[in-house]
Amino acid sequence: MISAALQLVLLSRRGHGPMRPRAIVALRTGEVRRLTAPGLEAPDPEDTEWLSAITDR
Repeated sequence: MISAALQLVLLSRRGHGPMRPRAIVALRTGEVRRLTAPGLEAPDPEDTEWLSAITDR
């Protein structure tokens, strides 16, 4: 099976905390969407829709 990646999720760690998604980069267009930091405001559903696509496999 062959599949193509359309987006790359940038993960980073702050201090000793866990790795968290910080931004999503569209591979074809280079568009960068920064994700909100936890606790500042809740992410929009479109910011986390990629997660259900991965976990529903």
